[in-house]
Amino acid sequence: MLRNRLAKIVATLGPASNTAEAITSLYESGADVFRINAAYSNDADNAALIGQVREAISDDSKPVGTIWDLPGLKMRIGGFKDGSATLVAGSTFTLDQSPEDGDETRVYLPFPEAFAHTRVGDVLRLDDGRLTLRVTEVTLFRLSTTVVAGGELSANKAILFPNVPIPTAEVSNRDAESLSVALEAGADWIAATANGSLDVVRDLKRRIGGKARLMVKIDSKEMLDQLEAVLELADGLFLARGDLGSRMPVEMIPNAQKDTILAAREAGKPAIVAAQMLESMVGDPTPTRAEASDVCQAIYDGADAVTLSAETAVGHYPIDSRRDDGTADHVSRDGRFRYSRGPCLGHSGGRRLKGRDHWRGDFQRRCLRFQRAASLCDCRAHVQRIHGAPRGASASGASDPVSDRYGRNPPLHDGCLRCALLAHAIAEQLERGC
Repeated sequence: MLRNRLAKIVATLGPASNTAEAITSLYESGADVFRINAAYSNDADNAALIGQVREAISDDSKPVGTIWDLPGLKMRIGGFKDGSATLVAGSTFTLDQSPEDGDETRVYLPFPEAFAHTRVGDVLRLDDGRLTLRVTEVTLFRLSTTVVAGGELSANKAILFPNVPIPTAEVSNRDAESLSVALEAGADWIAATANGSLDVVRDLKRRIGGKARLMVKIDSKEMLDQLEAVLELADGLFLARGDLGSRMPVEMIPNAQKDTILAAREAGKPAIVAAQMLESMVGDPTPTRAEASDVCQAIYDGADAVTLSAETAVGHYPIDSRRDDGTADHVSRDGRFRYSRGPCLGHSGGRRLKGRDHWRGDFQRRCLRFQRAASLCDCRAHVQRIHGAPRGASASGASDPVSDRYGRNPPLHDGCLRCALLAHAIAEQLERGC
């Protein structure tokens, strides 16, 4: 089942979708890739999910990918007796070192360093900043807080402290163990946070050893500032807008999204946009119009995939949320509103394209599509080079006075369908005077 669209849909598996029937339904509804968030379950169960995906979709004509999302160095709270708790604004909520399941008044926080560095008045953010606590009392074993912004809080959610340092020089033991299980289970992609350190990215690449591909999370200002360096080491980028929005002003997220996708496109590597794409569908059967527009804009920016997180993992309508992400299907087939900001034929320099110029954006997307599709073809490198061909280059290999950074006159392979399709796309551009 090859889908005629240029943007993939990633569905996160969880309690609401961890059965063979649910996985099959998600795939038939349009999901292309399944994400396993290792932070919310043990590694054995996560490895079993990989096996379930392979068994549920075993037909070779139905390509499906898997992403194993490592836990990272985030601080996370413990569990709740009923799976979650509702925090009311103005109420008192305690974080302590008792490993018992929590309730509406307290929860376990297994990080002693947090108690040593937190001060009265500090603002703590949970669940990507959706809930906010203000610290009112600090002891060596307990943090008393007042709920500033309340809501439902589920188990194992990340908590962000303003003054607690997080080590960044190496891969954590938890991540190393999870990575080993992921590679043994046969995950296609490893998504990981590097906490602003390129050394962590290098260490992850070394540990993976070519057994999977590495997708680095862009989740902080430090990572945004070194996108090019990250792309030299990683195989793709994962824009974690939830984490990013907890660490920088929310109004900066749209530009961060565009910068991340543009950098990935220029490097010829995939970029995934994640967090709150259809968040309202965790509890509602239909998305908001703003959420539909958000999915559209991610694809207009050139994202290779959009991600459903809580919507399919713990939401009440996991299958409906995938079906209602038909925006991705519609937009990725419609070339009228695409624009190009990458180093492809007829480079627009970032300006919005009009009329027949929309073909330039469409051509760039097709270039990236064929590059990814050629991952099992020995002419993949040539597809990458064609993607970087300068204005005026020809598919026939005629000499061109302009030398591009990918080399002169990249050859095409006779008899290769992908190369033939790419040559046809280039010929269309030349005929249109692009």
